[in-house]
Amino acid sequence: MGPRKLQDAMAFRAIRPAASAWLHSRTEYVTMTTNCHVVSCAERGDKVYLQLNDGGERLVDHVLLGTGYKIEIARYAFLSNELLQKSAHSPRLSGSQWRV
Repeated sequence: MGPRKLQDAMAFRAIRPAASAWLHSRTEYVTMTTNCHVVSCAERGDKVYLQLNDGGERLVDHVLLGTGYKIEIARYAFLSNELLQKSAHSPRLSGSQWRV
């Protein structure tokens, strides 16, 4: 087997989404809310009460929050202007995107 063929075979084995086989069965009945953020939260006994920016409310056992932040690479002084112009469509980060 040549180097390229070996590299392709190893990449397929190492990079694939290995958790997907068992993850689906464990999250099949889990409610997931996306594209909104938590406005406020409070403890209610052994639960967490959440108010969401879309007007929704939740009383839950567990909370997992994804930041969804985007990197503003223009803030890295070591990158050349040429490289920054090529990456003009890269995601941007602003302080207003941080939510509690």
